Amino acid sequence: FASRGFLRRVVVLREVDRHGGVSLRSFAARRARRLVPLLVAVLAAMLALALVGKMYSTGDVLTTSLVTLTFTQNWAVGHVDGLVAGHLWSVALEAQFYVMWAVTVALVARTRRPHVVLAVIAIAGIVAVAASRTYLLEDGASMLFLYGRTHTRLDAPLMGALAGIVASAGWLGWLRGRVAAVAGAAGLGAAVCAAALLEFTDVALYRGLFTVVALCSAMVVLAVVREPAGPLLRVLSLRPLVALGIISYSVYVWHFPVFEIVGKNTSGQASVLRVVLAVAITLVVAVLSYRLVERPFLRTRRGL
Repeated sequence: FASRGFLRRVVVLREVDRHGGVSLRSFAARRARRLVPLLVAVLAAMLALALVGKMYSTGDVLTTSLVTLTFTQNWAVGHVDGLVAGHLWSVALEAQFYVMWAVTVALVARTRRPHVVLAVIAIAGIVAVAASRTYLLEDGASMLFLYGRTHTRLDAPLMGALAGIVASAGWLGWLRGRVAAVAGAAGLGAAVCAAALLEFTDVALYRGLFTVVALCSAMVVLAVVREPAGPLLRVLSLRPLVALGIISYSVYVWHFPVFEIVGKNTSGQASVLRVVLAVAITLVVAVLSYRLVERPFLRTRRGL
């Protein structure tokens, strides 16, 4: 979330710097072309499986399609029965953030110091979300609720937005040389460790660690922006990582149904073999999906 928030905010702020404002219609069209075609493709594939086999229920896929394509799935989880492709809650959260932040930028764009105002709004939002999440946890809210709701997870994209503001405004003079290298490496190491070692049920995440992980991710991005010739970017520019980054949206969207299908049809196989098979199939499907679904729409857009 933090890295995506950073990239989109840099693009929007560049539009503000160049034109003195933001075209909400153009921004919405670009985001729709980026997000919707692949969602339609995976939902159509799941509906086809429901019609020809027993993998999914047709009603469940249609219900899921409704909440997915209206970008409300993160609020439907726990309230609507029979949802499939539950991982798409994060796409809903991402789309909601795009709308909220684009409107905020459009309103602030004509103020005397828009970068300062936006930075204050982002910081206030991060603090408010982190505090709200901790309060709701102590008040007895379930982790499933806290994990996916908009007001309990916006700190990550807001952190990315803040990083984008800092970079766009030229406030990175302090981050250079060895400081950038150390900050970036530390941020990357911490983010990787968190992803490898933590489960969404770990209480520490809801008591501030989600925000810390988002900050670590933002530090990685800022370090790369500040030191584009540094060792961190050379590592992140390795061809396999770049290739994976290009198809990352397709990988994310397709991996869940692929793992479900492989799991259901290879129950007698060793778990390691099942995971390897699912990963391999996911990568193949993601490459095909990127070339046949994503790229045609990406070619029609301007900017991000």
